[in-house]
Amino acid sequence: MNLRTRRRGLLLRASLLLLSALARAEAATAPTDDSVTVLEKFTVSDVAPDKQVLPTVRPIGSVMGDDRSIIDTPRSVSSVNKAWMDDRQIHDSTDFSQFASGVYSPPSFGIAATPTIRGDNGAIYFNGQIGLFSGNNVFPSFNGVEAMDIVKGPGSAVYGPQNNAVGGYVNFVNKKPRFDGEHTNISTTLGYWTSGHSYANPEYTVDTSGPVNDKFAYRVSYLARYGQGYAQNQKNQTQDLYVALTYRPTPDTSVDWFIEGYESLFNENTGVNRVTGSYIDHELYEAGPVLAKNAAGQPINVANTATLITATGAKIVIPTGGTNLLVLDPTQAHLTKLYPYQVLLGPSDTARAHRYFTQAVVSHDFNPSTTVKNLAMFDNAFTRKFELYGFETYMPVDYFFGDRLEVHKDFSLFGLQSKIITGGEFRVMRTKSFQSSNEPYFLYDLSQPSGNLILPVYATTGIMTGYRIPGRPTYSALPGSSTQDSRMSQYAGFIQQDIAFGPQWSTVLGLRLDRLTAQAASPLLDGAPNLGLAPAPYGLFYDTRATVTDPAYFASLVFKPTANSSIYFSFDRVNANAGGGLGGVNAYSSNPVTSPPHTVLVNNLKVLSELYEVGYKAGFFGNTLYTSLAFYEQKHVTPQISPAPNVLIRSEGIEAEVVYQPNKRLTINANFAYQDLTSFASSFSQGTASYLDGYPSTVIVDGQKGLGAGSPTSGAGSQFTFSSPTGRVRTAGLPADVGNVFATYAFTPHFGVGLGPQMIGRRPAATYGPLYIYGEYQLDGFTYYRTKRWDVQVNVKNITNQVLFDPISAGSAGNDVILPRPPISASLTFRVHI
Repeated sequence: MNLRTRRRGLLLRASLLLLSALARAEAATAPTDDSVTVLEKFTVSDVAPDKQVLPTVRPIGSVMGDDRSIIDTPRSVSSVNKAWMDDRQIHDSTDFSQFASGVYSPPSFGIAATPTIRGDNGAIYFNGQIGLFSGNNVFPSFNGVEAMDIVKGPGSAVYGPQNNAVGGYVNFVNKKPRFDGEHTNISTTLGYWTSGHSYANPEYTVDTSGPVNDKFAYRVSYLARYGQGYAQNQKNQTQDLYVALTYRPTPDTSVDWFIEGYESLFNENTGVNRVTGSYIDHELYEAGPVLAKNAAGQPINVANTATLITATGAKIVIPTGGTNLLVLDPTQAHLTKLYPYQVLLGPSDTARAHRYFTQAVVSHDFNPSTTVKNLAMFDNAFTRKFELYGFETYMPVDYFFGDRLEVHKDFSLFGLQSKIITGGEFRVMRTKSFQSSNEPYFLYDLSQPSGNLILPVYATTGIMTGYRIPGRPTYSALPGSSTQDSRMSQYAGFIQQDIAFGPQWSTVLGLRLDRLTAQAASPLLDGAPNLGLAPAPYGLFYDTRATVTDPAYFASLVFKPTANSSIYFSFDRVNANAGGGLGGVNAYSSNPVTSPPHTVLVNNLKVLSELYEVGYKAGFFGNTLYTSLAFYEQKHVTPQISPAPNVLIRSEGIEAEVVYQPNKRLTINANFAYQDLTSFASSFSQGTASYLDGYPSTVIVDGQKGLGAGSPTSGAGSQFTFSSPTGRVRTAGLPADVGNVFATYAFTPHFGVGLGPQMIGRRPAATYGPLYIYGEYQLDGFTYYRTKRWDVQVNVKNITNQVLFDPISAGSAGNDVILPRPPISASLTFRVHI
């Protein structure tokens, strides 16, 4: 038996012993009568339904494929209701960690579109159906969201693999029409007052709903936001229309239709370059111009050189040849104060996205024990970015269509109560994307005017780098996994069965088989004569097709010591598609001779996510207190930057959550997670080996002499690739421990406050190199005054004005850039209820 197997066995045995002890303790104090209460009907009697936050109030339908209480759901899942979303002002994926253990979602290059769950990307689902993988291309919209379920680990047999994001998923429960009369809510948020850098960002929402007749109802919500983000030159604007219709032709049939379209204008916030301990601890920045060393070791003043880019975009080069490695000019180097809003964002930088989403859910009850349900969804986006420091994205085609048919049947099997969900699913995905990435972070001096943040080759030639995009000559592209023309079709059959062995023991068994066919090629590219690049025909860099079969297995054992508690063990093993950085599928190989694109594509269509989990859930004190505890080991494969291979991440940890709502005055929610995140691979990539490489030996940084090797570090491609002596490293950018506590108290029926900290443990800033983001906390709060017809609320973030940082992209940019969070900031919200 190897060490890994022994560790898993010890973990599971220890977990079972602890949970069984908890179960015995609860069973000893449980009532001895035979009364049974259905958990999803538990409410706090004097709390209005829209203010209930206990997870036991709302059935969870986003894990096992049917509505069941969270106590009976054998997985670690966090339920977030509308009251929390309004109070805490949910805006993007960074807010998910306030409510769920095991979730820490630093915004990827400043765009918090994708959650990070148990150390890897998570997916976004809509009413139990997966949508597009947005990466950091499109912000999610919360305009049509009524509640959220945050699920850790892979999906069940019904929901299947979450393509491009195997860490877990967040399921959005959409707003539905109301049949109980006309309701209109109007809200306006004005912000933000921020220490040292206030900015305008007004937002308003009009949400109206009501019945047309007793069978048909509607809901319309319109959201508009104008203005800026906190960082200099940052835009934050959107126009968002959401419509929902419900039709109930008979008591046994329901049709729900959702449609949403929105446009967002924003920026990719690449954070602060030249990261040092002095900057993290004291906001002291290493300012000054840089020099470039060519292959002969001769310094070249980059500011006076029309630098060009090679066809691969690997390194900065000059017309006479030689590699330019950037180092700080020792004669002008100096420390200066840098404010958090001074980042790699120029006045002309922009990002724009359009997204259109529609879904139809049809359900019919043939009899009390048989239901047929069909879910069909189309999700489409068009995105583009133009960041003059050296990054471009253009995605003219990016859509996903999925249809799932389910049959739900309750029956008796050998005298045992049983329930089965079976059916099939079809998915099709199409992506055409272009990306050019040549990001000499160290080149720029952020203490100078932001208008200087322009790649020298663009300033002198008007061309960023690489090939031209047909029909869009202002955009360029380079070969890579994010420059692709791809499509994928996916057929699946699934079956899941619940079997109850009496009132206390039950099992859930699931099997799913997915058949994936994908093809991917480098798209047609126009040439760039002044860079010496001839046109690239379709498929020049790679062109391949592959078909794979991915089986998935699911098994859970549930023990209910009392009606209000459960102990479970779950095992899930699935494969998923790992796309490129912008989604789609990944077939690009930097060396197609030794690593054929076909091999790359096959490997990326079978990306592992395997989970072992033991958990305990219970409701106490008349179910006014909900608690959950989970021990897990999860293995998942995540793609690395080319040319490094895919990396296996093993996440082991403990997750605990508590929600307490004894009455309408007090609400407390808390969560904590400890996670041991380890990356296994033969090599790992990042831009610069040591953060001291960009400083000459005559410059003292953090009490040490600079290494003078230059940035980016010379290596394969534009990334420094190093081999770990042990074949493993701690996963970069992610903390071992994360915790949150928040309490809300109503002093009167109209007036109340909320307050609580978010705590994040120490994180390595890079895969390689001694630079860390140390433990931090952010204290947030709000106060409100509410009446039946209107309310006003003030939210304050980072009350104690802490200096806070996030990694810009875990395991990627590493030492080169870091993202500062805003200091103390406040907003004012008015709501009117008609």
